[in-house]
Amino acid sequence: MEETAKPKSYRECAMRDGTLLGSLWIVTFTMFTIMIKNMFANTGITAVTATATVILMTMSPIMAYKMAKRHTLEERDGRISFSEAWLYIMTMYMCAIILSAIAEYIYFAFVDTYLFHDFLSEFRAVAMQAQIGEEESQEIQKAIELLGSMSAVDIALSTINSHLLRVTVITTILAFMLKRNPDKNLQ
Repeated sequence: MEETAKPKSYRECAMRDGTLLGSLWIVTFTMFTIMIKNMFANTGITAVTATATVILMTMSPIMAYKMAKRHTLEERDGRISFSEAWLYIMTMYMCAIILSAIAEYIYFAFVDTYLFHDFLSEFRAVAMQAQIGEEESQEIQKAIELLGSMSAVDIALSTINSHLLRVTVITTILAFMLKRNPDKNLQ
């Protein structure tokens, strides 16, 4: 008696792909925090982590497109409408957003609760040595103090909001790229 494989739902595939994408975002966040911590230490690792962070951020939409394309070819027989593609990609990104927000909350709540306070003291020392203008220095200090006054929940919610705005635009672009006319694919 042979069992037929139950086709995967778009949610299963989107959650799997969103977990992979969220993992990429967590690695990117980790590289970014390493870069920030080493910025004032004048270590050679700062350039390496900055380059790695930029590469990882650039990979995110490319990786999302490739995963959605794979889903279209393997699970949808190469045919997908704009709305189906948009829903799949948005579900994938929502899983990634939630995963990365949880990771950032854990980091700022339990691992490094004084990142911005340390950053502010380092900035003040460098600003005095580099003779940065008083007005510019005060503006940067106010921004760092504002970040330092945010709780881990505030930071996680801010991350969710900023990701949602970017992802909506990226999802629309990727859905247009993935859209396939079923009539043309059957020929």
